Amino acid sequence: MITNRATCIKVRTNLVHYNLWSDVSLVEFEEETLHEKLMLLKGKNPKSEEENSNGYDYVLPVLKQTKLTLQDIDLIFQHLTEMEGYEVGKIVLGIMDFDGTVVYYNIHPGVQKPKNS
Repeated sequence: MITNRATCIKVRTNLVHYNLWSDVSLVEFEEETLHEKLMLLKGKNPKSEEENSNGYDYVLPVLKQTKLTLQDIDLIFQHLTEMEGYEVGKIVLGIMDFDGTVVYYNIHPGVQKPKNS
């Protein structure tokens, strides 16, 4: 299982109360290839530097020990693109440790040019 409802709830709480995201909701869809239901969070990040077509960012909540393949990530991007009607350029991976700590990493489809620091 890639993610579960309890992980989603804890990551959502972190996004809303610590990172001050707004309009955060749960997005669920069936993935036949992986034979499971996937759960992502969709919300408005006040610090987002990227302009998505609808102003929302997507978070895939996972536990630290979860193993994701490139195929898994590609399938998630495909489903989001089909669901939203435009190409989603970024998914935020919300990784939760056993103590409840959550860290976030951006993942993109393909290679992205690094930001200038």
